[in-house]
Amino acid sequence: MLILVRGVPGSGKSTYANKTSDLLDYHVEADTYFVRADGVYDFNPNLLKNAHEWCYTKAVSNLMYGAKDRNVYVSNTFTRVWEMQKYIDFAKANNIPFKVVRCTGDYKNVHGVPDSKVKQMLERFEDYEGEEFV
Repeated sequence: MLILVRGVPGSGKSTYANKTSDLLDYHVEADTYFVRADGVYDFNPNLLKNAHEWCYTKAVSNLMYGAKDRNVYVSNTFTRVWEMQKYIDFAKANNIPFKVVRCTGDYKNVHGVPDSKVKQMLERFEDYEGEEFV
């Protein structure tokens, strides 16, 4: 199953994915692309498109070639429905069950995204019919 986990920074996306997955499951997020070999998060907005393509490729690879009984969690902000659409289209085209989970927690975001930017993201957030709220 594909589980798309969405929400603004600090909403609990990574925590949700980590708490609900098990050892056989796979969890990927675009933020991982920016973690250097020494473990330091080094965000570069110019590479954001690359990060999302990398994330998609990792998810698809695990859905197609990973163990069939594993869940693949993708946790990104996904404020707009179109940002999730290619994952959804892929799942539908390959008869892979999927669900969308929106995290609504209010925690300190670990990447230091300014509150004003988080507010902008909340204002443009689109609903996805049938998504679960946590």
